Amino acid sequence: MKNIVFILFFLSVLSCKGQNKSEKDNISQKIIVKLEKKDTIIDIVQVKKYLSGNNYTKDMSLVKNIELSLPITYKGLINNGFIPILDQEFKKKIKEIFGLDLTSEKWCTNFSNYGKFIGYSIDPHPKMENGVLAESEDFLIVDKYNFITGYLFLEGISEIKNNVINIKLPMYVISRNKYLFNDDQSQFSWLINNDEYFMKSLVTTFGYTEDKKLLKWVIDNTDLDYFTLRANSLLNFNEFGSLFWTKNCDGKLKLHPNTFKMFQELYKPNDNSTMRFLLDYIAGYLKYLLDKDNYKGILTEEDKVKIGANLVYFAEQYKYNPKFKDSNRMMGRFRYFTSEDYDGILKKNNYYHLTKFKEWWDKAEYDEDFVRECEYDGTCGRDNPQPDPTNPKYKNSF
Repeated sequence: MKNIVFILFFLSVLSCKGQNKSEKDNISQKIIVKLEKKDTIIDIVQVKKYLSGNNYTKDMSLVKNIELSLPITYKGLINNGFIPILDQEFKKKIKEIFGLDLTSEKWCTNFSNYGKFIGYSIDPHPKMENGVLAESEDFLIVDKYNFITGYLFLEGISEIKNNVINIKLPMYVISRNKYLFNDDQSQFSWLINNDEYFMKSLVTTFGYTEDKKLLKWVIDNTDLDYFTLRANSLLNFNEFGSLFWTKNCDGKLKLHPNTFKMFQELYKPNDNSTMRFLLDYIAGYLKYLLDKDNYKGILTEEDKVKIGANLVYFAEQYKYNPKFKDSNRMMGRFRYFTSEDYDGILKKNNYYHLTKFKEWWDKAEYDEDFVRECEYDGTCGRDNPQPDPTNPKYKNSF
């Protein structure tokens, strides 16, 4: 099945005409292509009609405009060095990067069928004008020609004089395709400096963590200065959480094991960078995650327990590594925040097959009481001593 697939980004609605050009919209070198009547890709008659000026009206079909622009964009990409890829490879890449199966007949969460294209948006009912999708900063997946593009109009990327067409593509269209589908690493620097939102969203919106360099860049550009952020009410737990999990196309939870592996490489003892606050951020996020008022309609209780268990398991390893001198009592903290129902979820799922989880869970009874008595019920000190570690009830904790 050959489709034009719209992926609608989570940005505010913008006008595609007359907007200020950012670095992201830098135009590539103009490509001149001589049109031939035998050209089976570009519909010369229709393109000339819509670019003639007299025949172009505001009532023109937005979908038709975009359909006519796609082969022109494809020609521009090829002439800018993009190497076409085979259908099977393109479908594999789209599935890997965006989680979208182009061969499936099943609809995914937040995907809508508009007839000639499939729309994806955080809003399941995006604004329509004159029977077509309202203009906004979106991007398209085009599996007829195997490339992705932006919300480009004929008059924005092309002009015809006689039988010659001048093609002007935004640099982000060229760079995205070369980087994602041709593995052209020379595009990375331009993209992270001029197309930052898109690059970050690959990880935090779509859960694409297979690109190790991209994942490290996203982590490096996430502010982990937990205590400063907290003091200024600037903590962004949703952004932090999106490093570790996203929702699949079908709405199911997707954990990011590559993120845990990357943090394990980056988190070092005696580090003076803000990376030293990683476990503090996880502790704060754990409380936010397990609060019943957060993530309503987004995460089920089972989802929350699974995310929490994996975060805690990652963090708890440092309690048992003397090089780190960790005092976050993460497993005890998890026990404190979870109810008996959550405990049942853990057992039902065999502690998510995390090798030492049950052992560390059983050892965390003292830490649970410490968190309760010394953090949430008061502050431990002379008048409020901390739990007595010699108490027989804590025999498994030490």
